[in-house]
Amino acid sequence: MKIKEWCKNHPNRITFIVLCIFSSIIYMQFILGHYATDTYTISEVGYDTYIKSWYLTDGRIFSALFLFIIKIFNISIEWANTISILIAIVLSNLAVIQIVKWIERYVKISDFKGKIFLTLICYTIIWNFTYVENMYFLESSVMALSVVFYTMTAIKLVEGKKWNNLKALIFAILGVISYQGTIGFVFILIALMTFVKNPKNYKKNIIDIIKSGIVAGIAVVVDLEVINIAEKILGTNQRRLGSLANIIPNFKFIVAYTSDILKRTCNLYPDYLFIIFSIAIAIILLINLTKQKEKNNQYIIFVKMVILFVLGVFSGSVTYFLTLNGFWAGRLRFAIGSILGILFLYIAAQTNLFFGKNKEKKMLQYATQTIFVIYFLTVIVCNVFCMYEHKQVNKLEEAECREILNYINRYEEETQSKVENIQVITIRDQVNKTYYSQVYDKNVLTYSGIRSDWSAVGCINFYTKKGLVQRNEDVPNEVFEKIINSDQEEICIGNTLYVKCYMY
Repeated sequence: MKIKEWCKNHPNRITFIVLCIFSSIIYMQFILGHYATDTYTISEVGYDTYIKSWYLTDGRIFSALFLFIIKIFNISIEWANTISILIAIVLSNLAVIQIVKWIERYVKISDFKGKIFLTLICYTIIWNFTYVENMYFLESSVMALSVVFYTMTAIKLVEGKKWNNLKALIFAILGVISYQGTIGFVFILIALMTFVKNPKNYKKNIIDIIKSGIVAGIAVVVDLEVINIAEKILGTNQRRLGSLANIIPNFKFIVAYTSDILKRTCNLYPDYLFIIFSIAIAIILLINLTKQKEKNNQYIIFVKMVILFVLGVFSGSVTYFLTLNGFWAGRLRFAIGSILGILFLYIAAQTNLFFGKNKEKKMLQYATQTIFVIYFLTVIVCNVFCMYEHKQVNKLEEAECREILNYINRYEEETQSKVENIQVITIRDQVNKTYYSQVYDKNVLTYSGIRSDWSAVGCINFYTKKGLVQRNEDVPNEVFEKIINSDQEEICIGNTLYVKCYMY
C-alpha cells in the first residue's frame, strides 16, 4: 500500500526510473564495454597526460575532474567507460524529466496516454539520433552533464524571476566548461520555452532569444579565458579553435554544406529521413490550419515552427564559426538532432493534435501521433544499429591488430631486428579507407582506430601489448616513397613499424 501511495505521489520519479531502465536496455551494447578511438588514445598516453594535454587544454574542467577521479581510484579504462555511460543515462534522463516538469506547468494533461506521449516527446529531444555519438566517448557522463546544465539555463532564463538571469548564466558557464559542443541546444530550447510560455507576447519572445545569445556568448568568453589560463599554466597549445579571422570563411563553408548535413545527418540517421519528417510535420500543421475557424493564431504557430526549425539548424552550426574541426560530427549537431522532438513538443503544447478529444480532428490526431511514433522508433533502431556497427568495428580492430602482431613477429624472425617504434603516415583525401568494408554506415562511431592518426598508436598497442614507442620524425624521402607505394597498410623498416592512416 505504501509503495502504491508513493508511486501515486511521485509520478515523475517513477517516470525517471522507467526511462533510466529503458535507456539502459537501449544502450546495453555500450554499457557492456566498447572502445572509442579516443579511448585508445587515453589508454596509450595515460590519464595524467590526457587530462593535461586534452581536457584542460580544451577548457573541459569537468571532464578533467572525472578522469582525475578515475585515476585516484585506479579504475581501469573498461570500467571507467561503463561507469561513465551509466552516469550519462541518469543525467540525460534528468534533463528529460526537467523538460517534462516544466512543460506540465503550461500544458494540462489528465489522461495516461497523453502523459506517455508527452514523456516520449521530451525523451526524443534529448535522446535524439545524434546523441548516440555523445554516448560513444569515455566522457559521455560529462557531455550529458552539459545537457543538464543547458536545460537548466533555458528554464531559469525563460521563467524570468528575480536572480534567474544570473542563475541562467551560471548554468551556461557550467555547461560550457563541461562540454562546448552542445551549447547550441540553449538557443532552440529557450525559443521553444518562450513560445510556449508567452504565446502572444512576441516582444518577450524576441527578448528571451536575444538573452539566450548573450548568456551563451558570455559563457563562451569565460571558457575561452579558462583555455587561455590553462595554456599558460600547463605550457600547452589549444588545437581546435581558430581566430576571429575565420568567422567569415567558416560562415560561407557552413552555409554551403549545411544542406548536406540535413540530408545525410552525419550518417547517424537514414538519408533524407530528417527532411521527410520535417515536411510531414509541416503538412500536418497546414492541414490543421485549414480546419481552424480562427486562422490567425494557427498562422502564428506555423511561423514559429519555421523559426524553431531555422534556429535549430543555426544552433547546430554555431560552434563552427571559429573552427571547422569536427564539422561532420553528430555530437556537435545535437541541436539539429533535437529539432524534430522540439517541433513535436511545440505542436503538443500549442495545438490539440496530440492531446484532448476532438471528433472533427480525430484522423488528424491519429496521423500526428503515428508520425511521432514512427519517428521515435526510427531513432531507437538507428541508435541500436550504430552501436552494433561500432562493436563490430572493435572486433575488426582487434582481429587486424592480431594480424599486425603476426607480421611484426615474422619480420623480427626474418631480419633479427626488434621492432621498438611506431610512426603514423597520414594520407589525405582517402577518407573512405578509414572504414572497414564490412561497415554499412560511415560515421564517427565506425572509424577504424588503426586508420585514424590520433588513435592508431594507442589501438595497436592496446591489442598487441607491444608497447611500441611513437615517433614523430621527418621520414626520409626514399622511406616515404617505399611506404606509399607499398600494397601493405603497415610496413616494418629497421626498428620502426610505419602505419598508414587516412582520417586526420
